[in-house]
Amino acid sequence: MNSHLGRGDKLAKHHASRFRVVSYEELRDKATVVAGQILARYKDQPDSLVVVPILMGGGLPARMVLDVLMGYGVVHGVVPCRIRRYTGIGEAGEAEITMQLVREQVQGRVILGVDDLADGGQTLAAFRQHALELGARAVEEAVIFVKPHSIVTPTYYAEGGVEEWLVMPGEEHDFMRTIMRADEEVGALAPIELAAYFTGLGLSLADVVDWQRLKGQIGITEA
Repeated sequence: MNSHLGRGDKLAKHHASRFRVVSYEELRDKATVVAGQILARYKDQPDSLVVVPILMGGGLPARMVLDVLMGYGVVHGVVPCRIRRYTGIGEAGEAEITMQLVREQVQGRVILGVDDLADGGQTLAAFRQHALELGARAVEEAVIFVKPHSIVTPTYYAEGGVEEWLVMPGEEHDFMRTIMRADEEVGALAPIELAAYFTGLGLSLADVVDWQRLKGQIGITEA
C-alpha cells in the first residue's frame, strides 16, 4: 500500500507547479474584493449594471459578486451568456457563443461580464464584441484571476500573474476525468494511487472518493 501511495504522491509533487486547486473560501474572498472594486465606481449610480455571468466558469463567481452588489441597488438585471472555448487541459479553440444575449436586455446599458479567469482573453474579447454589436452603451469585465498572456485586461480583477491551471470549486470531477484522459501516467494509476495523486494536488479526499464511487456505481467509462 505504501508503494502505491508513494507513486501517486511522487507524481503529484512532479505536477504541483502545473495545477492550483482554488477553495470555495478563496474564491469567495476574491469575489468580494472584485465586488468592492465595482462598488467603488457605481455605489452612487443606482440601477446601473446589467450583470452577465459568462457560463460555465463565470456562474459561481457571478453569484458571489451579485451577493454583494444586490444590497446596494446598482444592478438593473442579470442575463446569462455562454461562451465555449476550452475542450481540455491546455486545449483551447476559437471562442464560440452558444447562448447569446438579447438586444432588448442590453441595448443602451452598461454590461458587466463576470468570469472566473482571463486566460488568453479570447472569451472576454468575444463577449465584448457581442455585447457592443447588440447596442451596449459600455462593456466592462470582472474576473477573479488573470494570466499574464491575456490579450484583454479586465476592468476588475482580484489576482493577476497566475501561471497554473486553476481548478475551481465545482470543477473537481471534470478536472479528474480530464487529466486522466490527457496524461498517460495519471491514467495508468490504480485507484489508491489516484487518490494519493489527487489529494496531493490539493483536492479533498471526500471529492476523490465520491468521484471514484460514482464511477464504480455507474459502471461506465466517462465520456
